[in-house]
Amino acid sequence: MFLRGPSLSVRFILFTSMCIALMLLDSRYQQLEKIRSAASTMVYPLRVAANTPYKFSNWFSNSLRTRKDLRQENSQLRLSQQTSQFELQRFQQLEAENHRLRVLLESAQAQELNLQMAEIMRVSLDPGRHHVILNQGAQLGINKGQVVIDAEGLMGQIIRTDLLQSEAVLITDSNHVTPIEVNRNGLRNIAYGNGDDKLLHLPYFAQNSELKEGDLLVTSGLGGRFPVGIPVAKIMKINRDPSKTFLDVYAEPIAALDQSRLVAVVKNDDNFERRKARTKIPTDTNLDTTRTEIAKADTTIAKPIPEETETLNPTNVSH
Repeated sequence: MFLRGPSLSVRFILFTSMCIALMLLDSRYQQLEKIRSAASTMVYPLRVAANTPYKFSNWFSNSLRTRKDLRQENSQLRLSQQTSQFELQRFQQLEAENHRLRVLLESAQAQELNLQMAEIMRVSLDPGRHHVILNQGAQLGINKGQVVIDAEGLMGQIIRTDLLQSEAVLITDSNHVTPIEVNRNGLRNIAYGNGDDKLLHLPYFAQNSELKEGDLLVTSGLGGRFPVGIPVAKIMKINRDPSKTFLDVYAEPIAALDQSRLVAVVKNDDNFERRKARTKIPTDTNLDTTRTEIAKADTTIAKPIPEETETLNPTNVSH
């Protein structure tokens, strides 16, 4: 009823012989290459489908890791950029300070000044008092009455010292006066501070004084307190009222009073004393030079200053 096929041993021998024959045929004559290529092409979609889940999983994990790495690298780059900007600002500040120091030293060498470098530690918070505290004091030879300058010009003078620090009043303080002269023609006068760090007042120029806006004002040396020729201010405004005896002149300080951090204190020395002797200006210790005496020194001022004006004392500055 059921047909019986070849036995297992016969089938084994048959298939084994066929395999050997195909192997010999393929190795010698490459007759199965086309069949193998066709079979590989047919099963390729199956291989791709089987490999797709693994590829997707690998791509997804790499994508997450790449985004995380990019965020971390971006944060590091931002931090590095901020650090570089901070260092660049520091370098620019150091460059500016070095420039100011070179200008100060060149000015000191040109005028044979003995300078002591100092740094402004703090300023007065009272808007009516233009005072600064320096980080150098009597241990380095800084004394009351010595002149303070920056890289541009005159800033003020020392009014108090202790061992490690000193206090200076600026030329714009309402209680400070500075003997000056016009650099262009030598006209002498006095500049008053009025509490404005951008303005000095010169109220005692005669109507016929030869002045113009932009004229440079330098220290005249009258009174013996300030060395001669230190830049003080530039005339910025001249009010000419024929009904008044004197011109109303305003000048802008040259020194960066509200910006300078590094300053220099002009220490008294033999060269300074010799320059004072050459100017032949009274140098009494109290410095009681009056406004009338300074007005007489200016040949262009015809009328004396009224007697009721107070006595000029550049160093008698209220604290």
